[in-house]
Amino acid sequence: MACLCLTYEVLIEKSRKQSEKFNICSLCVCVGKPYTRLWENILTRKAHTLLTTLNYSLLLLTRYTLQHTLHKITSVSMTHVAYSNVERALLQFIMASGPIKRENLVLIHQKLKAEFNETGLHEHEVAEVKNRDAEDCVEVINDRLRDLGFEIITTRSQDTQEMMYMYVNTSTDIAAQNFTAHTKPEVEAIKKMIEKIFADTDGEEQFIITSKEAHGICRSETNKSSSEIELFLRELVNEGWFDTVGGVYFLSTKALGELRRALLDQYGAKTHESDNQGLVNICEGCREIVTRGLRCPNSACNVRFHKKCQANFVTARGSQCPGPTCNIDWKEHDPSYVGEKAIKRFTQYVDIEN
Repeated sequence: MACLCLTYEVLIEKSRKQSEKFNICSLCVCVGKPYTRLWENILTRKAHTLLTTLNYSLLLLTRYTLQHTLHKITSVSMTHVAYSNVERALLQFIMASGPIKRENLVLIHQKLKAEFNETGLHEHEVAEVKNRDAEDCVEVINDRLRDLGFEIITTRSQDTQEMMYMYVNTSTDIAAQNFTAHTKPEVEAIKKMIEKIFADTDGEEQFIITSKEAHGICRSETNKSSSEIELFLRELVNEGWFDTVGGVYFLSTKALGELRRALLDQYGAKTHESDNQGLVNICEGCREIVTRGLRCPNSACNVRFHKKCQANFVTARGSQCPGPTCNIDWKEHDPSYVGEKAIKRFTQYVDIEN
């Protein structure tokens, strides 16, 4: 047996001046020698960059998740459905790499099947594994994950609308998500930052938190120094929970996918079918959360779009707002924004298509 991650190391930044190396071979579940070379070949530059920026807390969390969860997965009984090293390796890759584009997932799955040569399966099971497409493979994995409180879900980039696959904790409690690598005060700081992001007191729907506000929350909740807070915020960005641009932080694609249910439960949805009580915008096109996009120029209308979804809608159905009581023609008005571009000082240099 050989470890999939045999040659990879994680560089964990302990401070600004010092770093330590941790070999991550012990993190993965060995699935056989043929996959060692394959793992090295299919790890993309992006995934490798992610691995080399994981902090020590995330390392411990990943170690627990991979060893404990995958051990449980292999013990769950599935009648008449073959579960092979292809599924195991694909799950490990998704867990390690974070959100992955659909075309990359398909490519990796094809390479795994090409290398597939597993003993211990019946001939019809081998044929079943080789005939599965990537989506079917993910569904087989999910059949084992769901009872454990995890799932591989699909979501879309708010900027490009590309379909992404990602491994998530399906808990509906924000505090019970994969923030458990952090201390209790740090988790409280994260929760307060999210609350600030969705505290739409002025109606501008910016869905951001400034660096100054983030520092203030972290200082009051954790008693960290300024340099420690800066490192903590950098960790949250490296872990994929927040993105940052121009001195502000906003929830990433990963965070929105993982926290979707919790956010909707806590803050409520805002659509043209709902009243104004909800704070979470839902795109009229793809029905995913909108924190960066476009809003109807009519302030009384709850219609929201991602930018590309709005363009697709106009092409297919025209520029008339789909709100049942709204008569706005979007082409006759300047665009109104959702997200950091709603702040005038960002309009000149922040492009939500980036």
